[in-house]
Amino acid sequence: MMVFEDPQCPYCREWSVNTLPTVVNDFVRTGKLRLVYRGIEIVGPNSEPGLRAIFAAGKQNKLWNVASALYDVQGAENSGWITNSVIKSAAKSAGANGSAILADSSSKQVSTAVASAGKDAVAAQVQGTPTFVLQRPPSLPQQLSVTSLEPQAFASQLSAALQ
Repeated sequence: MMVFEDPQCPYCREWSVNTLPTVVNDFVRTGKLRLVYRGIEIVGPNSEPGLRAIFAAGKQNKLWNVASALYDVQGAENSGWITNSVIKSAAKSAGANGSAILADSSSKQVSTAVASAGKDAVAAQVQGTPTFVLQRPPSLPQQLSVTSLEPQAFASQLSAALQ
């Protein structure tokens, strides 16, 4: 399942903090689902340094950890809260090297990941975040229709979609 998120999105934070642990426990760890992070800029330009840091953290196998750490300190939308010091602090709390993340955030690899997520969002017709797209080859990717980000309701809707 591709997960389209924006580090400034309060609904993405809600999903990440409250529901992602249930999805990981009930679907990922049981082998029913693989999650693929697709960070995109929806809220505004301050999202980009956060996205770049999250993708760069993937080099240290800490992508989801840094995303979660940024959600833990999420500020108001478009307030400029995603700064290098916030990224370093989030990296530290995620057990990652913040200096390396900042250095890698401008790499070609990260730029390619950001561009790829953007192309996937266009192809999946993502209108907002969070958006979840199930990809079950040979079928075409399909958006998961969710009516709630509450853990049990989301898990129920995901279970039904995986049938």
